[in-house]
Amino acid sequence: MSSSSRPKPTRKSSSNHRNTLSLQKTEIKIHIYDLLPPGKVSTVLWAIGSSLLHSGVVIGDREYAYGGHDQRGVSGVYYTKPGQEPPGGTFRQAILHGFSFRPQEELDAIIHEASQQFMGTSYNLLTKNCNHFTSYLCQKLTSRSAPSWLNRAASIGVALPCGTYPPFHSNGKTI
Repeated sequence: MSSSSRPKPTRKSSSNHRNTLSLQKTEIKIHIYDLLPPGKVSTVLWAIGSSLLHSGVVIGDREYAYGGHDQRGVSGVYYTKPGQEPPGGTFRQAILHGFSFRPQEELDAIIHEASQQFMGTSYNLLTKNCNHFTSYLCQKLTSRSAPSWLNRAASIGVALPCGTYPPFHSNGKTI
């Protein structure tokens, strides 16, 4: 049989096969803010990686973050315009963390689930803060946690005997 008369293999299509061309590519960025007053001390602490940081996850035209409050049953997750500095904070850095290849409905569902996990009354500066939220959301969206240095100050604080701290309060729209 000549090569021109051989039957050509057919491709089977599967209804379960996901067309990768139809997937949405969404950029996931982390915005980092220094909560110490601007000056020599904050500059030095930033340079050596020991600053007190706030972070948010930027998805499209929203920056999602977490803060505490005293209203039972209400999420502490909120969103602002990307780059909007928190009260007393100074923008320090934007990191392209990665990409998510999920449709918008799945992204919305992940954000909603995260908002249920991070209630305002469960905020704790050392054990459940904005940087813990950022890492959690990044993990859910990209399968990679945020850089561990982001929460270095809380890690040091957990190791030291100290009192409790008041929650950080947001100035954004709660989810």
